[in-house]
Amino acid sequence: MTRPSLQAAIIILCALTWHCSPVGAGTANATEFKVAGREDGWPVLIGTGTIVLGDAERLRAGLDRVRRDNYGLKELALSSPGGLVNEAFRMGDVIDDEGVLIFIPANASCAPACAVILYIDAKYHMVIEGGALGIHTCYHSAGNAPAPECNNRTAQNAVAHGTDYGSVEAPMEYTPAAEIIWFSSE
Repeated sequence: MTRPSLQAAIIILCALTWHCSPVGAGTANATEFKVAGREDGWPVLIGTGTIVLGDAERLRAGLDRVRRDNYGLKELALSSPGGLVNEAFRMGDVIDDEGVLIFIPANASCAPACAVILYIDAKYHMVIEGGALGIHTCYHSAGNAPAPECNNRTAQNAVAHGTDYGSVEAPMEYTPAAEIIWFSSE
């Protein structure tokens, strides 16, 4: 399934109605975090791109620039094809520390490490109509061999955040690394 780029939508929104500013120094292929002001002026952090080493620090720097809503949460919109699982867990620690509401906007997707770690770690999370979550098995980068210990760790993390073990582990176990099972709001 091909999804239009959230980054392109952000550029258009920034140009038309929002004020955006980058957070931190850019790193090639890293998740890019930008603060966008909605029309009402409320700041939201937008994260797009692949999860790579150093993203936890970039996420923390971005969240430092977003104020809390009336419920004490910071808002984060995500669009990511996934990436490094260990870095996603470090990002999850930041999300836990900060108290974050995560949403996947329309025409955006949050795939493996994004979906099964970042999305689940949020205090509240939602997929906006037209957005999607994608899941497949964890795998070792050398040879793409399945990594059941990673699937278990991810499912245990889900349980710690109020999500049933099987609802995470089963789709990971039965979806090969070369495939993705998609879940949407529809």
